[in-house]
Amino acid sequence: MNILLPENIFTSVIALHLPENFRQNLKFHPASSISSALEKDKTAAGLIPAMDIVNHRELFVSRKYGISFEGSLCNTYIYFAGDRSMNSLNVAGDVSSSEVILSRLLFKELYNSDVEIALTSSLDRDTSNLVIAGKQNFYEDRIFDAISFSEEMIELLSLPYVNFVLASSDERLVNELEPVLLEKIPDVYENFDKLEKYFSFSEKTLKYIRQNISSLVLEFDEQDIEAFTQLIMLPYFHGMIKEIIEPKYAGTAG
Repeated sequence: MNILLPENIFTSVIALHLPENFRQNLKFHPASSISSALEKDKTAAGLIPAMDIVNHRELFVSRKYGISFEGSLCNTYIYFAGDRSMNSLNVAGDVSSSEVILSRLLFKELYNSDVEIALTSSLDRDTSNLVIAGKQNFYEDRIFDAISFSEEMIELLSLPYVNFVLASSDERLVNELEPVLLEKIPDVYENFDKLEKYFSFSEKTLKYIRQNISSLVLEFDEQDIEAFTQLIMLPYFHGMIKEIIEPKYAGTAG
């Protein structure tokens, strides 16, 4: 089985604790490309951005494993250069459908702003309003000038923010990888106390991650599934798509 993961601080630690036979076939991809890669490679499973299900509805997804956030620590942060009432927003980093679609809906609902989204490679937070996805948030203490994307989504939905879900074109691969990932969850949490071994973040940022690691959820419960359901329905309620999406969950019979 090939395993495809987006590269961020959470998946980097997850990858460290995969059994050797799984790590041998592990590849990091830009988050935006993983769903398409899974459709082409029928021998692969991986973590896809939750909102990718809008355009990749034939993928099977897990009901039990993914990356969800219940607090301020997350993979995406918002940086305001000025007034929160705006008409444009730049997105940078490991950008996926989740940042592009949800930023637009989030700003409309919470800030009454119809924003035009533009991709950028610039991390300049002083001259433009910016959303950054990925580990760039944790360098140079950027997060201390930011608003947590997950906290904003939690305010919008009154549910956790589901960022990534385990998926594959082959239901059997989800069912095979799921228990392996679930078994390693305690090791993943334990190693967030040792992040200085893996990342050159400042001690202030490392302390923030350690103190807020309880925000990270890897084993989904019914609340996370409800959050995922509500999340992928947002484009329908906002007129972006014409039908409600029903995910194809792997192993639903068992």
